[in-house]
Amino acid sequence: MENAVISGTKANIVEEAMRRLKTRTLAAQYKAPTHPRRPDTYVRRVIRGMMPRKKAKGRNALRRVRIFMGVPEEYQGRSTIKIPDADASKLRCQYITVGELSEEIGGPWKV
Repeated sequence: MENAVISGTKANIVEEAMRRLKTRTLAAQYKAPTHPRRPDTYVRRVIRGMMPRKKAKGRNALRRVRIFMGVPEEYQGRSTIKIPDADASKLRCQYITVGELSEEIGGPWKV
C-alpha cells in the first residue's frame, strides 16, 4: 500500500496533509479528530471516504477491507496479479507515493 500514488505536486499534497494535521479541538481531546500518518491507515481512511459506511452494505464492505504494509508472510509465496492500466509510470502528471507522504508528514514508520 505504501506504493499507491496520489496525483498532484508534492508541495501541494504535503501542505494540505500538514494543514489537516493541525486541525484540533479545544474540548476534551478524546473528541478530537485523529489523522493517520502511517501509509496503511492513510489508505484505509481514503477507502473509508469512498464507501457508504453509514449503510449496512458499506459497513460490511469496510470490515472486509484488509490493508498491509508490504507483503505479509501468509501471502509471500503466492503469485500476484498486475493490473496493466494501473501503472504509475503511465501518469502524465506529477505524483507522490503514500509512503513518501508518510515520511514527509512525520510518520515514524519507515517504508
